[in-house]
Amino acid sequence: TDAIAAFARGNVTDAESPHGHALEWMLGPENADLDFSVPGAERDSTTKQRFAMALFYYTAGGDNWLAKEEFLSEEHICDWSTMIVCANETNGREVAELQFGDNNLQGTLPRELLYLETLKTMNLTGNMGLAGSLPSEIGQIASLEILDLSDAKFVGPIPDSFANLRNLRHLDLRNNFLEAGSEYELPGSSVIAGLRELRHLDLSGNLLTHVEINALLRLTRLEYLDISHNTIGNAGNHGYEFGVSAVPSSIGALAQLRVFNVAHNNFGGTIHPNIAKCKRLEELRLNDNGYSGGMPSELGQLKALRVLDLSNNAGLGGSIPSALENLKTLKHLNLKNSGITGSLPKQFGRGMEMETLILDANLLTGSIPRDIFNMRQLRELRLASNFLEGSIPAEVGNATGLLQFTLFENNLEGPLPSEIGNLVNLTSIVFGWNGLNSSLPETLGNLVNLEILILDDNFFTGTLPTTLGNLKNLMEIHVPNNALNGTLPSELGRLTALKDVGLQSNVFTGTIPRELGNLGNIWYLSMGDNLFSGTLPGWIGTSKLAQSLTHFEVPRTNLEGTLPAEWGMLSSLQKLKMHRNPLITGTIPIEWANMTKLDGMWIFNTSLTGSVNHLCREEFVDFGSQNCDDCGLEVDLEDVECECCHCCIDNDYVESEDDLYGADDGNEEGGLDEDNITIGST
Repeated sequence: TDAIAAFARGNVTDAESPHGHALEWMLGPENADLDFSVPGAERDSTTKQRFAMALFYYTAGGDNWLAKEEFLSEEHICDWSTMIVCANETNGREVAELQFGDNNLQGTLPRELLYLETLKTMNLTGNMGLAGSLPSEIGQIASLEILDLSDAKFVGPIPDSFANLRNLRHLDLRNNFLEAGSEYELPGSSVIAGLRELRHLDLSGNLLTHVEINALLRLTRLEYLDISHNTIGNAGNHGYEFGVSAVPSSIGALAQLRVFNVAHNNFGGTIHPNIAKCKRLEELRLNDNGYSGGMPSELGQLKALRVLDLSNNAGLGGSIPSALENLKTLKHLNLKNSGITGSLPKQFGRGMEMETLILDANLLTGSIPRDIFNMRQLRELRLASNFLEGSIPAEVGNATGLLQFTLFENNLEGPLPSEIGNLVNLTSIVFGWNGLNSSLPETLGNLVNLEILILDDNFFTGTLPTTLGNLKNLMEIHVPNNALNGTLPSELGRLTALKDVGLQSNVFTGTIPRELGNLGNIWYLSMGDNLFSGTLPGWIGTSKLAQSLTHFEVPRTNLEGTLPAEWGMLSSLQKLKMHRNPLITGTIPIEWANMTKLDGMWIFNTSLTGSVNHLCREEFVDFGSQNCDDCGLEVDLEDVECECCHCCIDNDYVESEDDLYGADDGNEEGGLDEDNITIGST
């Protein structure tokens, strides 16, 4: 006991502690060959290493490891597990690597690991149960070359002793809870700056707030530098390097750099042109910071660049340099929400091999360059929320690899080219809020992988193509606020994956096709403000829709007749809108009391009479709970009797689209006015 106590860094006399358990094991039959009575036994490396590894087992929750193998056996520690890799040294077999990644380690790391004097690799990544501070003793393992403690819950600063790890080439501490060790400094930044052999440094996903960026830039052998997802640059009230640039003039010293990631911090300032000296750079991620001053044209000199992400630097500004056309190996370009102005370079995309092009939420003007669509590897194209003009080029049909295509909120006009039918891999089209003004091409039916089709708020005319019935994977279709007309094609009944359907505010006529009853996954069905005819479709209550439908909207549709008793079988229905249909008559069927999830119903400006008291129940959480005193309209129950409807409807208010079709779908001051009635929460 005395021999072990001499080198143990904890209390071995506490029998319930990890140190006590390790001592008990050391004195057990598995270590019968060890003679602790021999003078100098406490200095024997074999004894120290066996104790250190046993303690590692107990402090890191060895009983719960996914793999334990022969741990704590009488064998040499090198034979305990395949996760322990040994090498032949002058003193015999010595531990060279600990490869315990993703093994459900839980607890802390023992300080006694310092006795693994020949250890070169410590890989404990992916053990979310590891916590506590980083033992300073790790800094005494001078042989370490690779240290990976990522994806755990370590806290506090990087110990100063890490400065002794002069052979360290790979340091990965990402996704922990490391924070500043002093008021003004990234934990260990000056320490790390002395690790001149470092090739790989990852401190991302921690709680770091301050950094001496030039200290890190002295690591001239770095190939990989990631300090993203911290709050570096935000120095609180001290103003220490607040808003500094992570791309100063000294960035050019990192000539070996391949990956540079400082995203999701509080860096500011400008992007220095010396970034062009990093000739080997493959990934440059500066997104989600506060950069300004535009993109230097020198970025076009980074011929090895594959990823350029400057998104969410709202004040970056400037135009896209034409020099970016030189980046022939660029795969991913993201400039979303960065205040980019001007037009896209005319030959942008020519000879390039991009897979992702994201330019959403900028101030771009002009037309869409045709060469963009000649990038056959393009998978995602997002140009939404800009001021782009002109038409969609017919060359769109060349981008046959496209999966996602968004153009919403621009000033585009003209037709939707039939060539879009060539894009058979597309999963989403989002072209809403433009001025597109053609009929919908029949070739849309070729897009058999399409899941989302959103064409809201354009000027599309003509009928819905019957070929839409081919889109067996379609889950969402929204075409409101257009001028589409004719009858709804019965082929829509083939789209069994549909969940969300918005057809409102068009000029559709005829009856609602019964085939829609085959669609048992739809939860939202909005068909209001059209010119449908016929009676309310009672068959909905006995169709597959009855189980899935939660929102059903048919206001202002010219539908007529009495309310179907079958709708009482709509067991999932929560919101029902059929207001402003004056040809709807009769009373509310007693069967509707079975719609126990209904919490909102809009039936004002109809010709309904009688009582709705049978729908009043405690389950209506906000059922008529508004105060009418501020409405200014007299509640008159002359035609409709309702004991739980206490609110008025301001008819001037409900004329707005926000009330009729908006997300809020209600009137904060709404309620009853003579034969007009709304009940339920809004």
